[in-house]
Amino acid sequence: MTTFCDLNLNVTNLTEKLIDQLVESTIKLGYNEVALSVDFEFPAAGSKTNEQKKKENRQLVLVPPPKNYKIQQKLANRLDLFCRKIKVYSRINIKIKPNDINTYLHHLKSKEVMAYDIIALEPVDSQVLLYLCNNNFNADLISIKSGIECGLTDKHLIRPLNNAVNSMSLHFELCYSASISSSTERRDFIMAGRCLTFNTKSKGLIISSGASNSNNLRGPYELLNIVKLFDITEQESHQIIRRNNHQVLTNSFCRKHTAAGMVYLNEPNDLNKLTNALLMYRERLDREKTEEKIIESPKKKIKN
Repeated sequence: MTTFCDLNLNVTNLTEKLIDQLVESTIKLGYNEVALSVDFEFPAAGSKTNEQKKKENRQLVLVPPPKNYKIQQKLANRLDLFCRKIKVYSRINIKIKPNDINTYLHHLKSKEVMAYDIIALEPVDSQVLLYLCNNNFNADLISIKSGIECGLTDKHLIRPLNNAVNSMSLHFELCYSASISSSTERRDFIMAGRCLTFNTKSKGLIISSGASNSNNLRGPYELLNIVKLFDITEQESHQIIRRNNHQVLTNSFCRKHTAAGMVYLNEPNDLNKLTNALLMYRERLDREKTEEKIIESPKKKIKN
């Protein structure tokens, strides 16, 4: 059974006590994997000459380091009694504006950004969303806050969204915390969810909270009912809430810890296990081929 994940708990302006309360409330709701996100925005570029812009690009952009969070000892002891394992990931939300396309996007491949477990990009409008779908920046998520501003209803975005999911293994994220309080955000959330499920066939969509307060959190089984508003089947709703989150985590792990995302070895003994597994798989394929030939041979005799 796959566990439930909440890959966006906004912790930018929170103290350690508030972070502990937020993590504890998510664990009580039934989540086993949590990502603590930090918002980041590139400095605004005003009306400057080309020489001044080149000097600014050479300067390093100060990206905040990922937070090393540890669960409280009391909570850890309680979790050990119930045999529950909790994983906490670090995440950065980078807001991207149209002016940042030609100036700051090369910083996305820096060591400071790559140190995070999950890299999420937040486009401001449809122009930025189209650019991010057509170019690979080693990001794991594209977080969409407003479906109207990003132009998800436009038909020219259908093919770029499909290409981003299939070729670059990108995932799109919607946050539900803002839709709890206001009706306009609720309409935008449902509209964006329907557009993304139709365009990506519910393969590249995940739902996160994006909450910085425990009152805005909802349980995973409540989200399964909310996702049904997108006019999808029960199997697709389980794919959005469960499977797609784990695909994001595996893609981020391959980006961070492996060279090309092919094989990851913890110990030298793992190499022998891998070779034995490949040999067993090859033997099984040979057996299946021989069985198919045996089944086909009497049919040819009957025809003759």
